[in-house]
Amino acid sequence: MIALNILNLSFMALLAFVLGVKFFKKKLFTAFDFFVIGIIVYYLIPFSATEIFLPDRNTFQTTVETKVYTFLVIFVSTLIALVGYKMTNKVKLLRVADLKLFPVFKQFIGVISIAIFFYIIWIYITKIDFSNLEHNMQLRELLSGLGPFAVLLQIPNGLALYYIYRAAKYKENYKLATIWMIVALMTTFIRGERTDLVFIALFPFLAWYFYKKTAKPIIVGIVVISIILSIYSANFKVTHINNDEGYGQTAIKMIEDDFDRNWVTWAAIDNASLTKSELLPYRGSGYVYTLLGYVPRSIAPFKGYNSPQWFTLNISPQMGYTLYGVSDVSELDWGYAFGFQVESILNFGFIGLVVVSFFVGVALRFLQNLLVRFEVLYPIIAIMALQFSALTSFTLMTIHLPILVTALIIYMSSDRKETSTHSAFANAALAR
Repeated sequence: MIALNILNLSFMALLAFVLGVKFFKKKLFTAFDFFVIGIIVYYLIPFSATEIFLPDRNTFQTTVETKVYTFLVIFVSTLIALVGYKMTNKVKLLRVADLKLFPVFKQFIGVISIAIFFYIIWIYITKIDFSNLEHNMQLRELLSGLGPFAVLLQIPNGLALYYIYRAAKYKENYKLATIWMIVALMTTFIRGERTDLVFIALFPFLAWYFYKKTAKPIIVGIVVISIILSIYSANFKVTHINNDEGYGQTAIKMIEDDFDRNWVTWAAIDNASLTKSELLPYRGSGYVYTLLGYVPRSIAPFKGYNSPQWFTLNISPQMGYTLYGVSDVSELDWGYAFGFQVESILNFGFIGLVVVSFFVGVALRFLQNLLVRFEVLYPIIAIMALQFSALTSFTLMTIHLPILVTALIIYMSSDRKETSTHSAFANAALAR
């Protein structure tokens, strides 16, 4: 294990050095750069942190051989994604056109966002009793009845992103940016997902970084993240409340619970073959659910359940856990989090990992092309790219994609101060 830790730390140091050189030369991070940062945040840092400080942690137990395979999975999948990213640099189908939409689209989104704001206020007044609010799972239950319509709650987040862009670039709309950021944070808080709250809070700092190209917004953003994580953990996170451990140990537990994607990868590898996994009912079932993600179950009762639910149901007995009150996957309303690496292995085995990794690179190229064309999208695309290794395709599609689409529609239906918005990337040759 010492050798594996040294290898992990060496790989992390190499990636950090490459990114650091680019950062201190004041070159903007691309979508692929943020993807690599996600690898560091969700795999490399948690591996060494937990192996050194939590060697007896109660997660999926596996062999050193599987841990070596996991390292290879991360390295190979990243390399294949890079190939897909580079190979599609000049593919015209991935180019993005700048369209002009009617102003009514922006007005419609504004009306919908105001309606959602009043709905959120109603929930805060009638549904939330802060004196009896003990953990974040209580918050998640508030929106469980919305089903696929919960995606509409992301619309104010897209509006906030747009006004943050206006404030960062043109030094205007500060009041609107502040108001809609507060609404976005209020909306995200009641979803009960701490990491989502953190990343929404990063919008202003990522926009600030885009236009200033200095370390200050990144440093301030990290401080804000630390404060939010600490406050949320102490008061709402179900796995951390009533924890009397010291700050250092709590920080390591936070890394294990919220960021570590190593152990879920171990479990996926140990239960997978070349083309399938024993943890899902049939090949590709998780992706079928994703494709039908916006379709209500009343219309498509055959769509099944997502990969995290099946994974959680089937891996818990192997870990010695009992899911009380759960006898079927339909009764499970949560699941362990993981990214595209695990999701692809669960759905189509190791062949799936190879194929999906390439298309992740293609997706990153498309996101980069969006960045070149639309600066307004920089914060959300940075977060999406970073989260490829943390969240499934279904989560990205239902949480992050609506924010991107909303901000894009507002931008296309707004008055422009210039005809082109991609000079910052084009002049820096970041479209490569």
